[in-house]
Amino acid sequence: MIFNFFKPAKSVYTEEVFKSALAQAQKTFPNRFNVETATVEERREKFEGISIFMALYTWYLKEEGSKDATKLSQDSYDHMFDLYEIALREQGVADVRVGPEVKKLAAAFHGRLESYGAAFSEADTAKLTESLIRNHVCDKAKAMGLSIALISEARKMKSQNLEDWISNLKNLQKGIYEPKEYVEENAS
Repeated sequence: MIFNFFKPAKSVYTEEVFKSALAQAQKTFPNRFNVETATVEERREKFEGISIFMALYTWYLKEEGSKDATKLSQDSYDHMFDLYEIALREQGVADVRVGPEVKKLAAAFHGRLESYGAAFSEADTAKLTESLIRNHVCDKAKAMGLSIALISEARKMKSQNLEDWISNLKNLQKGIYEPKEYVEENAS
């Protein structure tokens, strides 16, 4: 714990980014999140669901490119894997296996970030659909619809600056994404 004293402070929005990814994953795959994780397959399914949205947010933060966005991206990534480590321990994974399991998850996430990120950048629903099917995220019919929604969301996100995107994190947690201007117009 004393070593945490020397670490730079995390962004105040770190937890919000993960909560938003989790909320969208829960909305998209409710059956995966309505039960306690008891098996390796259930753990994998939840990881895949959360990874889609964390990859989307990480892609956006990298595309945005500012120093604050880069820090938020790294902090959110670290937070996600801290939570995975805690979850693995709570599920009874032996201490000597937790580190290697987290490494496997991190490697899997990086692969997904690369393939999903390329699809987001190119606005390529076919490429994203193929990646979702290849990673056993969902069946073809659901993958096609999800790809269209994610590419659409990526386009909306890319049109905003970091400040506006952060102001919409609560909407992301509700499982919706609305540009700040739209939210402000409807609030009046």
